Amino acid sequence: GIIAIAEHCLALRVLNVSLCDAVTDAALTAVARNCAALEQLNVRVCNRLTDVSVCALADGCRNLVWLDLSGCTHVTDKSLE
Repeated sequence: GIIAIAEHCLALRVLNVSLCDAVTDAALTAVARNCAALEQLNVRVCNRLTDVSVCALADGCRNLVWLDLSGCTHVTDKSLE
């Protein structure tokens, strides 16, 4: 799954997992921990994601310049502060 991709594709720069119900906070935390080169991430309508994912991405993916969180109903403004 996403965790395996994160663990083995360390130079990953673009990831599109929009509309994927399998994407969890644990999966995006693994992406944030392992994929520091990530520049673009589309997680549109990944309804299992929360502020935990956004905070992990902010800490681990310093090169991220494009992020689509539209439709992620459990992500709040709190994680964007």
